Amino acid sequence: MSTPVVRYPSPDLVPMGDRLVRRVWEVDRVDPGGELPSIHATIEVRNGVPELREFSLRSTETGAQIERVVLRNFDFEGMIEYAAADERAKAGMWGMEGTSASNSSVVTVDDLIEDRKQGARSARTARRTRITPALLKQVADVYRAADSAPVRAVAEHFGKQRRMATLYVQRARQDGYLGEDD
Repeated sequence: MSTPVVRYPSPDLVPMGDRLVRRVWEVDRVDPGGELPSIHATIEVRNGVPELREFSLRSTETGAQIERVVLRNFDFEGMIEYAAADERAKAGMWGMEGTSASNSSVVTVDDLIEDRKQGARSARTARRTRITPALLKQVADVYRAADSAPVRAVAEHFGKQRRMATLYVQRARQDGYLGEDD
């Protein structure tokens, strides 16, 4: 698989973690062999969090059609983390006041590697939903209101994958918001 090509349609800089990054960037990935679909994604930083705003797959003339299993198994989180880490590393010289990058004119390979790791951590942490008592109460309410497939209803309500919805339901049970009968 080829290295993704990143384009910057927006010159606006916004904070993401401890760096200023471009507000919007686009990622394109093309398989030189033509077997895998090409990928296009637009990522925008909103409130310091990188969000996937557009995503498309395009099958090549010589490649196979796009199957549902490809979409089900696609690592969207990993793609966002990779793109955010890459953007953070490229923005290394745009450090905000008080950061080590803004005080130094020398950026080493180790600095870039650390920036990439930190960018992935920042992206992951920024998107993480905190499991609070209010969230668990809401999970219990959605779970009880579902006519059928209550875990799926929780997943759809919160925009999470089934495994995260299952975790929410388990935590709601552990903390007493759902009983064993629910």
